[in-house]
Amino acid sequence: MESIYNDIFDIHSMIVCFRVLPERVGAYLPALREISDKLAKASPSEGFVRSALRGYFDKNDDILSWVCGDKPDDGRRAELSGEYCAVLSRVISEMAECHGDRGREYLLCDCVHNFPLMMADGEFQHKSADDMLRDYRRKYDKDFLKNEMSKLR
Repeated sequence: MESIYNDIFDIHSMIVCFRVLPERVGAYLPALREISDKLAKASPSEGFVRSALRGYFDKNDDILSWVCGDKPDDGRRAELSGEYCAVLSRVISEMAECHGDRGREYLLCDCVHNFPLMMADGEFQHKSADDMLRDYRRKYDKDFLKNEMSKLR
């Protein structure tokens, strides 16, 4: 798989943006589905997150203006395993599925926004991830990400 180091940070930034503005998720549904599909197939290419989001960017979404520029290449490289891609694909798919419910969208994004950073640093811990997901699971889906995360063990 091609290195998608910058895209890992773009996924993090996207989740944080939608945590702040959950009402804007609906405007980006096609992009979220495209990103999720590429991750599900474990076939993302460098720049795929910005490319997908850019097509739906609205100039009123200042918080997402970063999608209009190119991410500077700082030389760092990382590859996500197919298992990590599956986790992120499910997260983004869930973001698309629960749009319209701002409270649910906010809680989901709040729980998972650090997952991409943990993966990029090679420090994704199941216990930490389970702790982060506790509120979302308790309120909305008790089995959320359990199947995908079981494959990481």
